[in-house]
Amino acid sequence: MITPDTFRENWCNDEDSLVVFAPESLVDVKIPDSSKTFLMSAGLPESASPFLDFFAPTGGTLETVSRMWQISSEFDRYRVIGSNGSGDPICIDESCNGQIVYLNHDNDFCRILLNSSVSQLAEMLLSFRHLVRETQARNGEDAYLDGNVPIDLQEWFLTEIDRIDPLAGKPGCFWIDEMKHFQENEI
Repeated sequence: MITPDTFRENWCNDEDSLVVFAPESLVDVKIPDSSKTFLMSAGLPESASPFLDFFAPTGGTLETVSRMWQISSEFDRYRVIGSNGSGDPICIDESCNGQIVYLNHDNDFCRILLNSSVSQLAEMLLSFRHLVRETQARNGEDAYLDGNVPIDLQEWFLTEIDRIDPLAGKPGCFWIDEMKHFQENEI
């Protein structure tokens, strides 16, 4: 499992920035201490492929989805840490030991797993960034956006999912669904 220091060193080695979470933003959040430590010491990328943005509150604690979106209190367990390219909230699920999920707001806030923990999300983001950069190096600047990802890189990333977070490799999870887009575009 990646440490906060290792993640910070690897992510910031080319001036990409991280959003660090203040201790007061996590004070009442019911997640493992290791996840809190990771968010406070390394943080998460301000922006990362595939179209993920992360943000920390400017004051107070992490907001719940129910409060942010003004929906049922059954969504109190989800603490917002970012959003995806569709505007869906990326959250920490307090009731599932700090799993990272997004809630599809176009589908009644259906829960989709990204990763089992903050550190596993961070490591997956590094691996996915490698996939994007290597794809661009081999096939051109727009190759990733065009879905022109080399098959060996697709296979490598699927292996990375299993290595980093086997639960995230199940059907219907975020990273597996992302890989389906590339496989549909194979030439």
